[in-house]
Amino acid sequence: MIIFFYLYLFTISWNSAFAYSYFNLPSLFSFSFIFSSYIKPSSRFNLKVIKFVLIPFLFTSIYYILLSVINPHSKVINYTLVYILIPLLYCYLPLTIKIPKNKIKNINIYFINSLLFVALICILESVIRFYFKYDITSLVPHLKDNYAFTFTGLGKVLNRSRAFSSEPLIAGLSLCVGLQYCLIKLKNFFLSETYLLNRELLIYFSYSFIFAFAIVATGSASSFVISFFGAILLLAQVLNIFIKNLINKKLNLNIIKLFIFIILLLFSFVLIFQIFPAYQVALENIISKITLDKAFSSVRARLNLFFEYIFYFINDPLGLKGSLGFYSSKTSAINWYLTLLGDIGLIGVFLTFFPLLSSIAISINSPFNNNFRKIDKLFLIIIPLMGLLFHGTFYASPVWATILITYYL
Repeated sequence: MIIFFYLYLFTISWNSAFAYSYFNLPSLFSFSFIFSSYIKPSSRFNLKVIKFVLIPFLFTSIYYILLSVINPHSKVINYTLVYILIPLLYCYLPLTIKIPKNKIKNINIYFINSLLFVALICILESVIRFYFKYDITSLVPHLKDNYAFTFTGLGKVLNRSRAFSSEPLIAGLSLCVGLQYCLIKLKNFFLSETYLLNRELLIYFSYSFIFAFAIVATGSASSFVISFFGAILLLAQVLNIFIKNLINKKLNLNIIKLFIFIILLLFSFVLIFQIFPAYQVALENIISKITLDKAFSSVRARLNLFFEYIFYFINDPLGLKGSLGFYSSKTSAINWYLTLLGDIGLIGVFLTFFPLLSSIAISINSPFNNNFRKIDKLFLIIIPLMGLLFHGTFYASPVWATILITYYL
């Protein structure tokens, strides 16, 4: 039973490798975990999840189905099934299963190592493909080839990494979760009164660098923004503590050491860009997209879709004339929240988010504690939630797995 849970965590971003349409390794392992748990007589279930997540989601599913009957379109069955099955399979049903503490005690180590593996693959994929023109991810079957690329200053092609995902953004979002986890661990080390420059601290410092470099290798401007925002959240928390200590006439030297570590991390990036100049151009392109440089076709497309879906929402704010995929079956708003507003309006968004936010609340308030406080869990879950601002493929989002994993942190 537990092995399927670990395999699900290991493959959370593998929506393309060994996949066929919506059927991929995460769905296979998640289903296997749920099935093996539910048929086991000794399994215990979380009644709170059933009461506040599954039952509300039942009404949400009924509403989805009613809209699909009233306002049908050519792909309405596909969209309705995916919107019902993905949250159930990837989050809500696994969250109902109580896993004993003695079987889940190393979940944090397994979780971060799984994401670290993807980060290393992204870096190797990028470097090897740039210098040796060979795509190492082609060694495993994928749903589609990786044609995402950017140009360097010398006009050479720098392919954007995606590891085992369908696109660089999906891989980048998982890497953002890994980076945020490492930064939270570093923050907690430095805020601890018993702080020592130990081996584990150096390990998470190295991991942070690897995740940050891998995010640049994906060339995903959205992932860069999300990881930067996550770091700002943590720095704001640390700065708030530092100011409170100063008001109480206490100088927290550990916080000063934390800022020194951040400077060292930034300096190491400068060094990497000197060794691999191509990635400096990749970073410059990322920054240009962030500043909405209309020279990029992707920026123009996002802006056009944004205003298009705002128009859909204004014309039908409650969403009574739409259904799942009503507009997004042609093209999404490249923003899940706006896509939902355009397709099913405020009523549909409320019914979708009630079980989602309930599962997040349950996860944050879980009885497990691996040196992760409630605020730490919230800051971790915020990362994939922010990711949904930049893509409409919610079924490939790491948000579902992150909510589940955070329950055990």
